[in-house]
Amino acid sequence: MMRAHHPVLLVLGGLAVLAASFFVTLFLLRNGIWIPGDDPAEQLARFNARDVSELEQAAAQAGLRKSDAIVGWIETTSRQPDGTLRVSGWAADGTGDGSPMLVVVLANGKVLLRMSTKGTRNDVQQVLRGMNFRPEVVGRDVFAEGTSSQRISCGEMKTVLIIGVNNKEQFRGLPGSPAQGC
Repeated sequence: MMRAHHPVLLVLGGLAVLAASFFVTLFLLRNGIWIPGDDPAEQLARFNARDVSELEQAAAQAGLRKSDAIVGWIETTSRQPDGTLRVSGWAADGTGDGSPMLVVVLANGKVLLRMSTKGTRNDVQQVLRGMNFRPEVVGRDVFAEGTSSQRISCGEMKTVLIIGVNNKEQFRGLPGSPAQGC
């Protein structure tokens, strides 16, 4: 009689292990491991890094690719009187096809602002030519500008990270001028 229950217990035990592994995998994927097709900005925000170096290390451990071919400079990061954040600068991908890039502003593990590069700038075109960027990259969308809809405190300003993301889901932290407004 004991043998009759053995196959049932075996099947139930197998189902329990399968269910547990599914939920553990789901938890791990949603807490820092890159999920193909997931929004790259949200993926990077989940790392809740304190600086670009920490973000790059965490992202690399999760299998994300940093790209040294992504270049840019954030010229303005300023907290406005109403507490919103205004950001402007430029970004380009030296190995790209000239498609617009995503510029993401992160703060405290959240996406504060998303901007797509658009429009050209003569000064940036000269810089990119000097870096031997291909003509299709030099002549395309590089300018990024936007204002967050969310407010940010002066304390949170210290946690702001600005990242450039290309259409191959590669990223790089974008340096820039010191933040103003606090």
